[in-house]
Amino acid sequence: MGTELIILIVVVVVIALFVVGIYNGLVGRRNRIDEALAQIQVQLKRRHDLIPNLVNAVKGYMQFEQKVLTDVTNARAAAVTAGSQGVAAWRLAHVDVHCARGEPVAASACVVVTRT
Repeated sequence: MGTELIILIVVVVVIALFVVGIYNGLVGRRNRIDEALAQIQVQLKRRHDLIPNLVNAVKGYMQFEQKVLTDVTNARAAAVTAGSQGVAAWRLAHVDVHCARGEPVAASACVVVTRT
């Protein structure tokens, strides 16, 4: 009976070691999962903390773009106004010269010139 008892004790010890090993493996995996989730939370917090900085940067750039767009629009309007005044003055002078010389010009052009 002594051998059977020793074999039984060895089998129980082997089974106990096997169960302890499985338990330790499960605990280790649970700890790795908890650590991974904590790292994810840290990254999400960093992103959340950076959002106000990003919003402020975009607001600053938006103001810059607004100023540039306004300046370009004003410059374009000034150029169009200056260009149309220059073209109108050139046309007026051109028609005046042709009307004064008696050269053929559309009759309505001479009439317009004489009205102004």
